[in-house]
Amino acid sequence: MLLSLSGLRQDAQVSFDVVVGTGDGDGGVPHGQLLARLAEAMWEGDPSALAAVRDEVTEAMGGDSLVDAVAVSANFHMMTRIADGTGTPIERGGMDQTAEVRTQIGVDDMVSRRQIRPDNAVLNVQRFGDPNGEPIVLVAGFADHGGMFELLGSTALGRRFALHAIDLPGMGGSTPLDQPLTLDRAAALVADVVRQTSARTIIAHSVGSIVASLAAGTPDSSIDTVVSIEGNLTPADAYFSGSAAQYESPDMFHAAFLSRLSERAVDDEVIRRYRDQVAIADPTSIWEMGSDTHHFSIEHSPGEVLARCAKHVHYFYNPDNTPEDSIQWLREHQLATTILDGTSHWPTVDQPDLIANKTLDSLATRNEQAGP
Repeated sequence: MLLSLSGLRQDAQVSFDVVVGTGDGDGGVPHGQLLARLAEAMWEGDPSALAAVRDEVTEAMGGDSLVDAVAVSANFHMMTRIADGTGTPIERGGMDQTAEVRTQIGVDDMVSRRQIRPDNAVLNVQRFGDPNGEPIVLVAGFADHGGMFELLGSTALGRRFALHAIDLPGMGGSTPLDQPLTLDRAAALVADVVRQTSARTIIAHSVGSIVASLAAGTPDSSIDTVVSIEGNLTPADAYFSGSAAQYESPDMFHAAFLSRLSERAVDDEVIRRYRDQVAIADPTSIWEMGSDTHHFSIEHSPGEVLARCAKHVHYFYNPDNTPEDSIQWLREHQLATTILDGTSHWPTVDQPDLIANKTLDSLATRNEQAGP
């Protein structure tokens, strides 16, 4: 979009042929093909390829132009990372303005960090770990976002797997939906990411476990393994999310929830991080999702939905964080479990290496059961 605006400002005709590889020209920009190759080489990570194209740019355009081109590319990369890292949403006006450009360069068809939905909603998918590894989809808990899994990227799990962490609508960098955010609608979005990545495994936290269970249970899903981190098993687990049903409006719930968390965050850094994520979440989205979680937990058994959603289901929990009703449910049902001694309700934040190693153990067991 900025390329088009720059062209208008300079009274020049520019196109995206070089970007999408549909033409032999320079797209209306002097040395456009060469600059496109430089930009790609900068982020592909091949030192020899980068050195070669850098020498070509220097010879064709001069050293000063090389510095300018690298600085511009790096600046745009920086801005995108800052926006995604802080969960900055795209305004609906910006979505409308970029619709034509996105169609021209095929952005909407890419499996990327930011996925543009047909209704112009943006689903933010944060990526951590080895980009060439086997994909794992991660679903954050209530009012949180995919950044809660970021530390897994530098663990043994991240060194072997490509981690795709989803910000559900209205949370993190994802925009709210035009329709009410229900568990089923959230699950449909997760199932779409699963299809695009061909992932076998979902790791989900808290209420995200219900969403993951529903997504894994969709027809023709490639998911055969679900790792639930203190996911909802009984209505008692909806102690945060389910309280939304008690409030008449999103703003009332949001204010009360933040007040409740602030009291607990005074001496607890992990809860303070969560409180900060709730503060930037869309009040309507979390109120809708929380209310639906309350009703779903009464009408269904979240634990039973989890248990039958995939061939391999593993439940991680700390008994100190788990309601007695859910501990009793675990005693009465055959579900593979791992006890996490001494962790908070957000163990990917305070003990990421432990979660990574336990997950690797679980996946190894799955592979052994599958045989050669």
